[in-house]
Amino acid sequence: MQHSTDQTADLNEELGQRGVEREVTVQRICRTSKGEEEVNEALDEIWDSPENATSLLNKIAMKDRSIFDLKHRLAMPASVTGKIEAPVISPQTSSS
Repeated sequence: MQHSTDQTADLNEELGQRGVEREVTVQRICRTSKGEEEVNEALDEIWDSPENATSLLNKIAMKDRSIFDLKHRLAMPASVTGKIEAPVISPQTSSS
């Protein structure tokens, strides 16, 4: 476990040397990204364009947030979402 932490610290230092802002860390990239593939893609893009690191991280966060919001809204009942549903009208029987 310590070895992994050392590698992360080294990579954060290398990112900083390339001009990436201190707020963009390997830990933050991992928390924001969805899965190993997205982490690798983000690191590759940040490595190639360190000046765009913050905007890339924000873009990933917004994309994942919008997916989360959509899943959350779909799972909520109408009474919670505020969506008004049409009333169900049952057929009336004539009483004579």
